[in-house]
Amino acid sequence: MSTIPNEQQCIDILKAQGAPDRVIKHVCTVTQLAVAIARRSGADVDLVRAGGMLHDVGRSRTHGIRHGVEGEAIARSLALPEPLVLIIRKHVGAGILPEEATALGLPDRDYIPSTLEEKIVCHADNLVGDADYMSSVLAYDDFVRKGLRESGDRMMAMHRELSTACGADVDSIVEEVRHLEPEGPCARYLRMPIDRWSD
Repeated sequence: MSTIPNEQQCIDILKAQGAPDRVIKHVCTVTQLAVAIARRSGADVDLVRAGGMLHDVGRSRTHGIRHGVEGEAIARSLALPEPLVLIIRKHVGAGILPEEATALGLPDRDYIPSTLEEKIVCHADNLVGDADYMSSVLAYDDFVRKGLRESGDRMMAMHRELSTACGADVDSIVEEVRHLEPEGPCARYLRMPIDRWSD
């Protein structure tokens, strides 16, 4: 697939890879926020939509730290466009520094979001716990509670950068999106109850 898949095609990919409904609900939740940020910041909305939908495709294989790497492998096997593959690889946490990747046993690759689209999907994911939106402060507190203060600091820097790009605090966009009525292919998943999972 050399073009960017649409929302339904992304759902089809997730289902074909065996992603459970709770993962699809999560990615749909992330995608709603990511698309809203993309529209405000002038990012490539189609790429952000596909990145939001497929960022956790690797959770069809593992819910651990390697799910970004597994997702990258799946995306490459499907010949998805390189910018989309990189969103999937770089979405974990607030990006993973080289020394952190080594300590975690991850392959020697770049895991820090660098493009606007990579940062949007990464940050939108940080502002969604399972399928519930949260503020940047709550997301930061979650990083700190897990002993990841430096990652939390990177996340807050990303929050400030994206807020500037949007001309509005991303937390205010979270509040707008929280009240949107689900529509499109994701609507069914956004309305269903979710089972919780842990990282």
